[in-house]
This record gives sequence, C-alpha cells and structure tokens, in this order.
Amino acid sequence: MRQKPPPLGVGSAHYALLLCQDQTVRLVKVLDERTVLAEIPYEWTFERAYDLHLSVYGSRLQARINHQLVFDLEDAVHPLLNGGIALVCTEGCMEANSVSIAPFGEFR
Repeated sequence: MRQKPPPLGVGSAHYALLLCQDQTVRLVKVLDERTVLAEIPYEWTFERAYDLHLSVYGSRLQARINHQLVFDLEDAVHPLLNGGIALVCTEGCMEANSVSIAPFGEFR
C-alpha cells in the first residue's frame, strides 16, 4: 500500500509510528514515497497519554505502545541505516514529557 509522503520537506527519509484516526496503528517508511510496513487495529482516545517507542537496529524495527510490543519486523527493501529522531504533529496538538535514545532493545 503506497501513499504520498507527508509535507515534511524535500528528502526527508524516516520511519514513523502513527496512531491514526481510523483507530489503527501504522509503522511507515518515507523514502521518496510513504510505504506502510505494518498496520493493525488499535483503539486509542484523544487527550489520553500514550508511551510510543520505536527502535531501529540495522533493518530490524520494533514498535511498542505503552510498553506492549505491536510490531517486530525487518525492513528488507532499502532500510534506513542512519539518521536522527524527531517528533512531528501534522494536525492538532501534541505533548511530550521526554524523548530518549538508548541501545536497541532497552525500553524504559
């Protein structure tokens, strides 16, 4: 499933863990275009706090919500092997108590 990438600037390659309006959680990769790597139904509520964790080690990705594993997969097609971290809100508002970077597999 392919969609247009969000307007985050030219050349912005990244992975994103998204809580979506249709009550799903998606793990996407943006590299020239947006590719949905994984998607599952996930009931969430506006104005409730969620702990989102996304770990990347080479081509392996693990995603957790509230410390519960939701995705564990390999990105076999052009994995993003280096980069940075960002918080992005394209609509509404967002609050973050902390952002941390730790070795792969260490969740707090």
